[in-house]
Amino acid sequence: MGKPNGNTAQNKVFHPNSRKAGQVIKRLAHARRVQTTQKARTLKEKILIEKIGWFQTEIEERTRPVCPHDLDELIERFLIRQEEEIDRLESALDIGRRRNANSTAKSDEIQRGIDDQKLHYTTSGIELPDVSCLKGLIAVKGWGSDVIDLVKIPVKKFNKKQLTSFAIGNFCEGCSARRKADQMDVTEAK
Repeated sequence: MGKPNGNTAQNKVFHPNSRKAGQVIKRLAHARRVQTTQKARTLKEKILIEKIGWFQTEIEERTRPVCPHDLDELIERFLIRQEEEIDRLESALDIGRRRNANSTAKSDEIQRGIDDQKLHYTTSGIELPDVSCLKGLIAVKGWGSDVIDLVKIPVKKFNKKQLTSFAIGNFCEGCSARRKADQMDVTEAK
């Protein structure tokens, strides 16, 4: 009969400068790094799923890829999509004439997110599903809210300056900017 196995390595106290203590510290640090990386990846996937879901509902009836001008308008609508929620929270605060810390904090968090996204869009760019190409449009329309299928959807950084500079003079067939320009030409001709 062998010794009881009650004195395991986890229950032992090691000298702080020993090799075994260094190994245990490395393992714990590695586990923490993996956990924080997984949390960050999960948060990024959650945000991307929300973006793709919004774009999927907005481009349901489209058969052609989105031109730069229409994409700019679509992104502008995307950036203000949560302002209704902020208005609802603020009206609820006005009705009660009391400041509810939860509602105020939630509306501040939503507003901060909107401001961050607008800043990214006007400066460095915001990552969104690429519906300006046929492959991306088909992938977004056919997406079934599955995390595994996220890799099939092309994601691209869109910048307001790039979209507006490309949209000038480059109208696609059925573009709303082209229709507006044509209407202006017709009214000016009269």
